[in-house]
Amino acid sequence: MITLGRGVHGLLVLALLTGVAGCATSVVIENPSQPISQFELRQSQHGVEIAIDPIIEPTRLQQYFVTDLLHGFNILPVFIVMQNQQDTPILVQNGSFTLIDGTGRSLAQSAPISTTGPLVRKAANIEETMAPIHWLAALSGSPVAFLLTIDLTSRMTSSGDYRAAADNIVNRALYDRVVYKGEDHRGFIYFGIENQEMIKRIAKLQVEIKAVTTDQALVLMFDLDLAKEEGADERAAGR
Repeated sequence: MITLGRGVHGLLVLALLTGVAGCATSVVIENPSQPISQFELRQSQHGVEIAIDPIIEPTRLQQYFVTDLLHGFNILPVFIVMQNQQDTPILVQNGSFTLIDGTGRSLAQSAPISTTGPLVRKAANIEETMAPIHWLAALSGSPVAFLLTIDLTSRMTSSGDYRAAADNIVNRALYDRVVYKGEDHRGFIYFGIENQEMIKRIAKLQVEIKAVTTDQALVLMFDLDLAKEEGADERAAGR
């Protein structure tokens, strides 16, 4: 039987945990910064231009949020860009975005902060299981202890990724604010999806913003076919 000396075991544990820290805190790509004219889905009305970009591809989801929010946690992120070129300032609020089905019925409203709950709970559940494994892995010189250390490392990586994803949801969100003439406001909004079948029912994204001085509402409707886009992405990836 192969045994690991105390010093070797300790170095392996340190190397593994150092690697975990590096993975869990790695920097992902920044929010899209290209001009609004370069977005495919965009509309303008009364001097206000808005563009949207639903993020449904697993690769892009991981680039922005460390984990696949849509397929792993039923959270649909949509990147929003808006520019105000009218004299009247406009008010952007979280509840201004609604998913609509083919019959015109509301499916979900955006909710940026509350969506972090499942991720934080998942991380907490993983961390609760780590204490006994950590104690057993401290049995130096044993191959079993080394295997437990690998398992512990994997759990720490997952926990760190989920907490990093929750942080990214908050830090990347499109928050409420007044947008004045000439200003550009952008960020992610998030929708809680009941299940993956709900993706097929999404037909439109409604955006409603208000003029600050007149309280007049400006409503834009974006046509969406996320099921078709997701199917194309899967075929391209060979899944």
